[in-house]
Formats: sequence, C-alpha cells, structure tokens
Amino acid sequence: MQVEERLVDRTEFYVADEAFICGTAAEITPIISVDKYPVGDGEIGPITRKLEEVFGAVLRGTESQYDAWRTPVGVRSKVTA
Repeated sequence: MQVEERLVDRTEFYVADEAFICGTAAEITPIISVDKYPVGDGEIGPITRKLEEVFGAVLRGTESQYDAWRTPVGVRSKVTA
C-alpha cells in the first residue's frame, strides 16, 4: 500500500469508506462526518481502528516489533515530594 499526499476536495469525503486525521496531539482520530454527511457508515472504520491499536501498542511499548521506533528517556524510578 502506498500513501499519496495531496490536497483532498471535501466532496471526496462524501463517498469515502473511512477517513482519519493524525498528528502529535490528535494521534489517530477518525473523521465520521463532513458537512453533516457521514463518512462511510458514520462510525470508525476497520483500518482506522487497526491504526489506533498499532499506534497505541507502539506508544505504550506493548508491541516489541516496533522497539526501534522508540527512544528511551531517563525517568526517575521514584519521585520524592
């Protein structure tokens, strides 16, 4: 699968099976409607759901397959008040 980055006309969302946005704060966020038209069936789609699951596993370190994607940082084992 190849991802193509380009401008998307809003009408393309009207006929899309599913859509999502991603970013540092948004992480993986489904787009369920555009201009009050549902995207797909108006629910999170299977691809977006799988991306959320994989992203969460990478973020939390529960999937060792993606260990190389993370950079460990020093954290104190105990915080004292």
